[in-house]
Amino acid sequence: MTAILPDFIIIGAMKAGTTTLYEYLARHPAIGMSREKETDFFIETRNWPRGLAWYHAQFAPGRARYGEASPNYTKMQAFPGVPARVAALIPGCKLIFIARDPVDRAVSQYRHAVLSGEPVPPPAALPGSHALQHLIDTSAYAAQLAPWLAHFPREAFLFLQFESLVATPARVLSQVAAFLDIADTWPALATQGAANSADTLAHLPGWLFRLRQTRAAIWIKQALPRDGVTLLKRLVARRHGRSAPPLTAAIRAEIGARLADDSARFRALSGLQAPGGP
Repeated sequence: MTAILPDFIIIGAMKAGTTTLYEYLARHPAIGMSREKETDFFIETRNWPRGLAWYHAQFAPGRARYGEASPNYTKMQAFPGVPARVAALIPGCKLIFIARDPVDRAVSQYRHAVLSGEPVPPPAALPGSHALQHLIDTSAYAAQLAPWLAHFPREAFLFLQFESLVATPARVLSQVAAFLDIADTWPALATQGAANSADTLAHLPGWLFRLRQTRAAIWIKQALPRDGVTLLKRLVARRHGRSAPPLTAAIRAEIGARLADDSARFRALSGLQAPGGP
């Protein structure tokens, strides 16, 4: 049997709809998405050491196109060298990047981190912190894409908008179909909702996040189909959710100001009217 490698990769951005897009694509009859949504295969400190046999096994045969979605691939400060590894292994790979208003994206990432139990400082301690810099770096779309553009031509990229995916998914998915040269047919489109939302995280118990990197948790995630993982989350969800403190207007303004130049460069690069705008 011929080893399977992806024809396309959703490379980011984090908290900009990559999970929702993955779920849509996984339901298309011509597309075989990776068994694990975020394989993180091309990250040297994650799954790269597991080798090609592990990566090939992520894809079931019998589909016309194959893809995966790992938003960590556009976090170059934390995970350098990813574009070079992809280019060496899959030089003809197509790349999908979905952008969101950069300030809203950073705020969503902060909330996600708090609700997931990550050790992030409270809003009052964010200014000047490494945590705030990480939020800003991840929203610096033009900077994150620069290493990719050093290895892939501009025509290898499809740029999408999170807000458009939420408001008019059929139109966005038509763009994806044309980019991947597949039929513009999307089963269960009307019933597919936003995935991986903060509201869902808020109702999951803290012990679930503490156990997620244990061998038992990894085995369960790999053994269950994706719908089974979703069902398991529903079974353990609590009625009353936790909350995350909001970021102040001053912090939001600082994030926006520090990203202004990058956002302008990204608009010129992507052709989008705004990073996540209409």
